[in-house]
Amino acid sequence: MAWLKTVLLILVLTIIGACSQNHPSNAGKDKLEAGIRDLMLDFTQEVDIPGMGFGYYSDTVGTVMVAVGKSDKEHDVPLTVNTHYPIQSTSKMFISILTLQLIEENKLLLESTMDEWTADVPNGKQIAIRNLLNHTSGLNGYFENREFMDAYYSDTGRKYSRNDLIHAGLELPYSAEDFGKFKYSNTNYLLLANIIESITGQSIGQVLEQRIFNPAGMDETYYKPDLPADTTSILTCYRDGEAVDLEKANFASNAAGGIISTLGDMFKFAHWVMENGYENRMTSDLIFNFAAEDITFSAGLGIEVIDSLYGTELMGHSGGNPGLISEFYFSVETGEIFIFFINEGNPRVNYPLRGKLDSILQSYR
Repeated sequence: MAWLKTVLLILVLTIIGACSQNHPSNAGKDKLEAGIRDLMLDFTQEVDIPGMGFGYYSDTVGTVMVAVGKSDKEHDVPLTVNTHYPIQSTSKMFISILTLQLIEENKLLLESTMDEWTADVPNGKQIAIRNLLNHTSGLNGYFENREFMDAYYSDTGRKYSRNDLIHAGLELPYSAEDFGKFKYSNTNYLLLANIIESITGQSIGQVLEQRIFNPAGMDETYYKPDLPADTTSILTCYRDGEAVDLEKANFASNAAGGIISTLGDMFKFAHWVMENGYENRMTSDLIFNFAAEDITFSAGLGIEVIDSLYGTELMGHSGGNPGLISEFYFSVETGEIFIFFINEGNPRVNYPLRGKLDSILQSYR
């Protein structure tokens, strides 16, 4: 029996060793979390913003989520890692994945042109699904229609439909010279949403839930414009210290930015994207956008690629409304995930947040 005890001892030691390799020490993780928290507290106090949430994942550290400050100043509600927040334009990644899924199912083609779906889009014989996905359609966004936006924000009683927003963008003069050039426009993704609903016979919220939220295990995520009533507490967004009307400021973007989520669920989304290789399909058609401060930014099919942020190539999408700034990026090369949001749309100081975060993380990467 001595040999059996020896075998069992070796097995136990092997399991313990494997666990110690796969799960970083709590002390190291706690130290990292404390360093990040201190930096975030300095940031929120120096820039005078209500609160901030930050999340980081790596194979060596695991998942770290930190939240500081207030979700709602007026009612003294603390911002926590479970606070729901509008991911805004990061929603475009979700719409892109839905579109690519339908293409893979032979229900749609990247080269399908707008005249096949609607007669309202100028240059419809040339503008294809690909152009909508990578913002090279040349179509104007409704935010550029100042007359519409003034009416939108002043008329608090009217409910605007997705088609209202599309029409506001399309009624602006179209320049054929913009076709094929990068021109960011929410109108592109609102048109995609209409096409997705036409193909599936379901609302965008239903399609998102069935095709992304449920498969990715995102139990705390939903598409707000589909809900006539919302009982979920969402963080309050501020502009120059004043609370903004979230219904107007955020959900104007509809399918181009109407998803509500949490830090934890956005981690699930990042892992799901990488596990299923969606980033490969979304970056198959990269176009050059611009280079600034030694960082090259490229646009793909509903995804952004930044070549040297945090010392590695990152993929994902940023988002924001007049009272919110957020970023969601992951690295396929290192497996790292970086997420943060700030519930103030106009920080008063250009604070080198990323660089300081990077300096803290370097010791743990």
